Amino acid sequence: MLTRIASSLKNPLQVSAACGLLILAATLLAPARLTQAQPAGHPAESSRRQQIHEAVSLAEHGDPNSAMQIASQLLKQDPQFVPAMNLKGMSLEGTGRGAEAGAEYEEALKLAPNDGDLLLKTGIYNLATGRSVPRHAAHIGAGRSLLS
Repeated sequence: MLTRIASSLKNPLQVSAACGLLILAATLLAPARLTQAQPAGHPAESSRRQQIHEAVSLAEHGDPNSAMQIASQLLKQDPQFVPAMNLKGMSLEGTGRGAEAGAEYEEALKLAPNDGDLLLKTGIYNLATGRSVPRHAAHIGAGRSLLS
């Protein structure tokens, strides 16, 4: 399935979004990364995790608009919920709104400066849009080291 998806992608931003969905799905297995406001096992955390999983599934099946609606609803409840910010960025990429996605990743990165997925996607986005390479090459390197 991953090969089929990868072969259909036409630019670095689409590759970033596809990789990001896979990484986001994997990181949701670690409840501590979801939120620092709710302790593990808290009902609100479980509900948010379930909504993120649903949105990731929608995005993986070609419905980034519905995924973005879920992310937006979660962000109304908690504007600093990094997984929802990340999902919104990926959904924006999936709908061809790369500039907005890049801004969303930058905002999320301010809240989670050591998040490997965000470091990688921010670096890829900025390289793809011609921003300063040295600063963003560091994002990619840091993202790779945190993800491995």
